[in-house]
Amino acid sequence: MLIEDEIFEGNKLIAEFMECSVYITYENKTTGFKYYSVTGKMVEDFRNTGLQPYGHDDKMLFTNLRFHLSYDWLMRIVEKIHSHPDCPSGIFIDDLHKRCYHEKGEHMFEGDTTLEALYKIVVFSIKWLNKKINEDK
Repeated sequence: MLIEDEIFEGNKLIAEFMECSVYITYENKTTGFKYYSVTGKMVEDFRNTGLQPYGHDDKMLFTNLRFHLSYDWLMRIVEKIHSHPDCPSGIFIDDLHKRCYHEKGEHMFEGDTTLEALYKIVVFSIKWLNKKINEDK
């Protein structure tokens, strides 16, 4: 089961991978509670397809991100990962055993659900791609 911090960090990483900005829109100095928002083309695209009906234009509350809850949201990220020139291999889904792995069988991730396993491998793949891109600079 994913914990709240994993979801926050994973969704933030995915949003940034999709070229969105994540920023604080409100912070309560007493409690430390923060509201985050997301802005970018991805938000507008999701709204145009009906995946994100709330908000205005290309902005939405961070809590409305559904990468960890929806195949419709997550598969768009899988497609972008696969289209990246540095992507080393495909992502395979083993629905029966609720796990996902890369083409060569390395980096296998399991979850309570197949969606959770896919989410974990997507986050891993983005971290790997970001590291690869930074090393090549």
